[in-house]
Amino acid sequence: MAIRNALVSGSVAVQFFERVLWKESDLDIFIEEGKDAKAFGKYLTEREGYNFSGTSSGVYNAIDIEEVHTYTKRSEGDSAERKAQIILTRKIPLQAILRGFYSTVVVNFFAWNKAYSMFPLHTFVHHKGYMLKPLNNHFSTLLEKYSRRGWKFQNAMWPEEISPNQPIEGTRRIGDEFSWMIPFDVSNVKWSKTPDSVLEYASFDVHLEDRDEGTEKKHYTVTAFHFFSDVLRHEYLYGVSGHWLDFLGERVDELTRLELYKMAPEARPVRPAALQGPDAPMYGCMEGHKKPDGWTY
Repeated sequence: MAIRNALVSGSVAVQFFERVLWKESDLDIFIEEGKDAKAFGKYLTEREGYNFSGTSSGVYNAIDIEEVHTYTKRSEGDSAERKAQIILTRKIPLQAILRGFYSTVVVNFFAWNKAYSMFPLHTFVHHKGYMLKPLNNHFSTLLEKYSRRGWKFQNAMWPEEISPNQPIEGTRRIGDEFSWMIPFDVSNVKWSKTPDSVLEYASFDVHLEDRDEGTEKKHYTVTAFHFFSDVLRHEYLYGVSGHWLDFLGERVDELTRLELYKMAPEARPVRPAALQGPDAPMYGCMEGHKKPDGWTY
């Protein structure tokens, strides 16, 4: 997980915070599609004894997920087959987790060194879940399953339930004061090259859709946009507030333009017109091109 920037979410993460064990649960591993996902699948088959059993798409009904690779194994003494799923995300895995889940109950995950729960008071103290998608038949089985496990569900909080101590709506950050974060003992683990700040600087917004009571369309929506630049080593998430984007976006565009001018004109991957003026967007201009020695991040 540290090497491949993978995140584990789903029911395994819920079990970790709830301190229970559901033997029928799958292991859901979120990882960006590409070489890291292939390497993780190879690790499962060659080192952990799993067998690749197939690929599926459309299972999670989420725009940020490309497809799902399923691996299974049965060890001696196991009463049931174990199943691990590598969930290939189109961008960074955190975006798929924040934007893809149907309820606040399952917005929990762990990285190689820490576990994070985004709505811990509601989920693990009050055992309540609020909808992050409009009700439809796709979620029937999931809602029934977690109801059996002890959770109650509402489309949204009643007005009298809203508290500044644990809000649902508003701008949030991974690891903020409303999160529950548990560090792991990683004494004997090779540390990831990706710093914790990549996760913990990620922000997102939650707002209520269709505020009229008594409608099945009433639910919260999580907004988390993808932010990247050729002068940043890592990719980040931000919510609907444009202040952070305006502040940082202009600066990284300026720095990218400077790096491009350090290259010989014939070696630049963008048209000369794109280098003119402060409003020319610079993000992604080096995609598919090797950055020269001396490129500054």
